[in-house]
Amino acid sequence: DDAVEDVLERLLALRRSVPIVVCDISARLADAVRYMQLGAYDVAGPEDDAVAKIQAAAEACRSRPSEAVGEPWREMLVGTSPAIRRTADVIRLVAKRRSTVLISGETGTGKEVVARALHLASPRGHFPMIAVNVAGLPETLLETELFGHVKGAFTGASQQRIGRCEQAHRSTLFLDEIGDLPLDVQTKLLRFLQEREFQRVGSSETIRVDVRMI
Repeated sequence: DDAVEDVLERLLALRRSVPIVVCDISARLADAVRYMQLGAYDVAGPEDDAVAKIQAAAEACRSRPSEAVGEPWREMLVGTSPAIRRTADVIRLVAKRRSTVLISGETGTGKEVVARALHLASPRGHFPMIAVNVAGLPETLLETELFGHVKGAFTGASQQRIGRCEQAHRSTLFLDEIGDLPLDVQTKLLRFLQEREFQRVGSSETIRVDVRMI
């Protein structure tokens, strides 16, 4: 809340080089991300071990010159600017969660690089990330690309196709340029985001998958 943010800003103004762990038993993921963006090193919420996070912050402070040790994904983020460090901090915060992540930015700013770093930092990192460039597919193919289809679902569907949502089971699905997704496909994708279930085109069978969405 505003009081926590005020204290955090005052502490950072006094000594920005000291890592600060915010302990907030009512913090939601959105709150934690906001604290990290303001400059907190980490956030301990209601389900976290605050002492362990403080110890980890202290250890990181002692070993900053070798920051990428034990974090191979960190090498993907080139640079040591405050913005890059903030990005790395947020990746550490959300990587182990199942939450859907929205990465925004202008074309060419490295959104897919951040997505791949987030995937590698997560427990799903040993499975390949599935990426779909929404803007690069014809509108007529988007639904079957995402959800797949059964044999005979439409003219030319001579065999069953497994969609990207199903291919990403137990891994991460990255939808690039999602703002270009047609409205009718957005409706079907919304249910998938909420329930992690879908139906292949031409089928009434509901398929459930464990997918992290970026």
